[in-house]
Amino acid sequence: MILATKKGNPDAFGELFMRYHSPLLMYIGQRSDAKDLLQETFNKAFHKIHTFNESYSFKCWLYKIARNCIIDASRKDSRHQAFLLDVIPFLQNDTENSYSAQLVKEEYRMLVREAIDDLSDMQREVLVMSYYHNLTYAQIAEILECSLSAVKTHMSRAVLKLSQTLPKPEKGDR
Repeated sequence: MILATKKGNPDAFGELFMRYHSPLLMYIGQRSDAKDLLQETFNKAFHKIHTFNESYSFKCWLYKIARNCIIDASRKDSRHQAFLLDVIPFLQNDTENSYSAQLVKEEYRMLVREAIDDLSDMQREVLVMSYYHNLTYAQIAEILECSLSAVKTHMSRAVLKLSQTLPKPEKGDR
């Protein structure tokens, strides 16, 4: 698809859009300008696809463009919008469907969101990219243009802070 897009095939780029628009929208988060940032990301990707080197991951390249669009928007807006993690994977386990169990889960989700908002920008980004978008540490390092050890450090600090901040969910709550 990438080669076809480079050759000017708009349908091929449409397939890339369909594959990546939902994950990128989740990565961008619940910002008021999320759809604009998504559009800007794909617009830049379309116009710069000729610069993409096939020996690298397209997903990483696209996330790097999205990250740069977010940073630019944050600078313009002068307020930093947090990247939100809607659901931590263990919260997705919906074996208990009672109303009270769902209320407990929703309350815990809100606590998780607040705790993630309190992380540093880099810790939050690394956590979201790893847990929510299933990117490897190497891919995250490439996107953030930092070392692998820096990614590991930010992740361990984020997990430590969350473990210290969040109450442990009860077994019946999962």
